[in-house]
Amino acid sequence: MHDRPPLLVKLEIIYIGRFAVKNQFCFSVLILVIALAAGCAPMPKSGQLTVHQGPAPEITPDKNSAVVTFYRPSSILGVGISYFVQENGENIGALKSGTYFSVRTSPGSHTYTASTEATETVTIQAAANDTTYVEGTLGMGVIAGRPRLKEVPAATAKSVIPKLKYVELKPSDQSDQKPAY
Repeated sequence: MHDRPPLLVKLEIIYIGRFAVKNQFCFSVLILVIALAAGCAPMPKSGQLTVHQGPAPEITPDKNSAVVTFYRPSSILGVGISYFVQENGENIGALKSGTYFSVRTSPGSHTYTASTEATETVTIQAAANDTTYVEGTLGMGVIAGRPRLKEVPAATAKSVIPKLKYVELKPSDQSDQKPAY
């Protein structure tokens, strides 16, 4: 017959950090929810970006404008993950491992956002006739990694940027991207 009474069901307990998941069904639902949440952040596809092999177009600040240069150093961590950089909900560029881009902007305070499964923001003070540098990296995440943005000194950025490739969004993709559900 049976080794145990038929009404008792063996529950497997799977530990995830401090949380215990009582069976494989619950674990599967948890993974599905995390995957769907990560899928809500639009990420650039390779066809939406143009990576230039040669020198980048020179964007210089003047007395009425500032330049912000975003870059992401080459790293094996998250090499297949790229993310849009936005200002006021509008895509201004995208970063993937080993790339950079520059934008001309007005002097003053600007807040930039990057999203994958998490959202990161950085606020900078852009000065007329000056270039500000923002380093983008990728931290550990559950599904897609977490973008990190931080303002860095010019000397730090200028030592890394010559080793990177210039990237730009194709013109039709610079509008606000909606996630595909």
